[in-house]
Amino acid sequence: MKNNDLALPPVVELAGLMGETDGRMILMHVRSLTCVEVGAPSDLKLKPGVITRRFEFKNFLGIMEPIVMAVHFCHGDPFPDADECEPFLDVLQEYYIKFAHEQDRNVQNEALGALN
Repeated sequence: MKNNDLALPPVVELAGLMGETDGRMILMHVRSLTCVEVGAPSDLKLKPGVITRRFEFKNFLGIMEPIVMAVHFCHGDPFPDADECEPFLDVLQEYYIKFAHEQDRNVQNEALGALN
């Protein structure tokens, strides 16, 4: 049997959990146990007081897309202090933007393939 490095990546996507997360983008920063839900502001219905981060990224058409990350928990705490979450939100935002650009590349490649 091959000896594998079983280290986890810094960020994981939580998907396919018995249908509970279908259609949702949920990310977790593994080492800090910080979990966020990511989506368009119009898609996330948030209760008052939820820690959020709003940002934009430029898609492959050059359009700026507004995004919101809502914190489910930070350090495993469902009622964290916003300041303690900030460094992990930076990492999660960077991950999401890379993910979104990869999705854009996939769409472009499929469109180009359909033209050939």
